[in-house]
Amino acid sequence: MKYEKEFTVALAGNPNVGKSTVFNALTGLKQHTGNWVGKTVGNAAGSYTYNNNKYLITDLPGTYSLCAHSAEEIIACRHICLEKPDVTVIVCDASCLERNLNLVLQITEITSKAVLCVNMMDEAEKKNIKTDITKLSQQLGIPVAATSARSKKGLDKLMQAIESVALSKESNDITLVYTSRIENAISQLLPLTEKIETDSRTKRFICLKLLQGDSDTVDSLCKKYGTDENYLKALISAADRLTENKFTDEIISCIFITAEGIAAECVKRSADKKQVRDRKIDRILTGKLTGIPIMLLMLFIILWITITGANYPSALLSELFGKAESLLYSALS
Repeated sequence: MKYEKEFTVALAGNPNVGKSTVFNALTGLKQHTGNWVGKTVGNAAGSYTYNNNKYLITDLPGTYSLCAHSAEEIIACRHICLEKPDVTVIVCDASCLERNLNLVLQITEITSKAVLCVNMMDEAEKKNIKTDITKLSQQLGIPVAATSARSKKGLDKLMQAIESVALSKESNDITLVYTSRIENAISQLLPLTEKIETDSRTKRFICLKLLQGDSDTVDSLCKKYGTDENYLKALISAADRLTENKFTDEIISCIFITAEGIAAECVKRSADKKQVRDRKIDRILTGKLTGIPIMLLMLFIILWITITGANYPSALLSELFGKAESLLYSALS
């Protein structure tokens, strides 16, 4: 069959967010597995068709960040940076979105051609967690699709979002703003990246990687865009002068703070009736005004039961055993 166009799609996400379920739901049986070149990390690829266009999809290893420490992080980071897929789909767990947004923000720094798939919506609903998909899309500047891949709900909206990004020539200009110290360091490094023939987003990402001391990723990017070894050494040397005080922790902290802010705006957790009732009881029993009187009342009741109250059931038991003794004596005599 002849397709109008072919697009490449990368599927990224944290471990245990249902990424493989999304991949399987999209590709069905049209997939194959293997290993990444030079790595023991698994590689799954497949394809699907939508509106007479073919989408070649690669399932990247599950990773929590793109800091390029583990084999999974290196593969995910370099695939998005170097292969430049037409669309990068980031799969998140709707029940713990804040934790997943860390990776989302890092990927949107590399590419504007991204779609967020908020998966496991059915599980989030069971936990009374509601996500404002429209507001989330506005905050991140990328399309967002809500899915429950296990039951194949929302997949059509996800494919529509992928298609709109793949066919669109517009790019999202929203960038993550760091502390003034980091932004100043980036502004000092940016002029040094003029010879790298790539877009401003990638140049900014190279500067961030230089500040984090990730020279391997910078080396791969510079080689891709045709810079020589001497230029790369000069670039790393300039970064080294700026990074006597390491920026890595500060950069990661900024990403987490931004993720927390977005999650607070877009995610609402409503307590169920049982939780509301329990909280009301806790407030009464542990309140400043009510807690001590209730404790004293309970102590008084316990003392009364111990000293006086226990006499009543004791008398009843004594009377009961007395009658039982008389009946047994009469029956046996």
